[in-house]
Amino acid sequence: MIKKLVFVVVVVGILLVYILTHHGKSNEDTSLEEGEEITLEKTQSSYDQSINESEHKEFITNNYTSEKPKVFRRSDTRSSFSNSETVSTSINQSKKNPNKIDLSSSTEVTKKIQELSRFIPTTHVQLATDNSSVLDLTLALNTLKQDTCHWGDLDIIAKDVGNSEILLSVEPILPSDDSLSPITEFTSLNVLEKGSFYFNLPRVSTPVFLGLYLCKDSSNSRRCNNKSFQSLNDLFLVQNSGVNVTNPKYTKDKIYFFQSFILTHNDIYILDNTKLNKNSQELKKTLLSITDLPEKKISTIIKRVKNINKNIRSENVSISKQTINLLLPKRSEVACKR
Repeated sequence: MIKKLVFVVVVVGILLVYILTHHGKSNEDTSLEEGEEITLEKTQSSYDQSINESEHKEFITNNYTSEKPKVFRRSDTRSSFSNSETVSTSINQSKKNPNKIDLSSSTEVTKKIQELSRFIPTTHVQLATDNSSVLDLTLALNTLKQDTCHWGDLDIIAKDVGNSEILLSVEPILPSDDSLSPITEFTSLNVLEKGSFYFNLPRVSTPVFLGLYLCKDSSNSRRCNNKSFQSLNDLFLVQNSGVNVTNPKYTKDKIYFFQSFILTHNDIYILDNTKLNKNSQELKKTLLSITDLPEKKISTIIKRVKNINKNIRSENVSISKQTINLLLPKRSEVACKR
């Protein structure tokens, strides 16, 4: 009897142990699942408070798919922020010009201009050998009459300006650009036939695209870049067409000569007028990489340069002993007898 009682007690004890053991595991599993849900809710709540609505949309797009929802814990959220920042940085960098160089490096600027010269020949004129940022650069220009048996530039200009002086200037391309004040000098036709002129250019920290002009400035504005332009050949045809050339329509101020160039810290690079229009996209790429100008302004500058070149069709200047030489043809009976 006692043995049977002991046996029953043992069996009951085993059953109790078994029931208690499995009941504890069930509770443990349930609390773990609830813990996961709470962790997710806390993570999402923390995330919602720390970012704005647009970032939230980006977070959802980057980390959730329609195929399989993904559960994030707090560590996953931090990882997601990190990835999001990386993508954002990459996008911002891609918006920047990938060809942009260190504008303070004269070596890199020179390299870019040399690359441009494969498409638009450039003539280098060294104005200084030191890196002083105090002393101005002196650009020397010689103008010289060139005898010819045909009506030349000086003949046409003389008939258009009469007794007025002519303006020589170095200034920005766009009339609205006041980044550099025009550097000017008035001269007479007689001096222009054999003259020497000097322009004090400022030292620039980043390259600048400028123009060398010869124009009529009866308004005395001391500017050339705001004048109209047409080819001297067209002006010659007007002068010899029998029309009244004293009509204001024909006597207005105008540009007679134009030459574009790039000014750097110590040098200038003169661009070939005859090749620029055909390869203007290469010029745009170069200016985007070596200047701090916005793309829209560069496009506007190049458009005007192309328009001036197309209409005026100025001959290229020559260089000797770091001096720009501008030849101006003039009819000569002596030349006709040769």
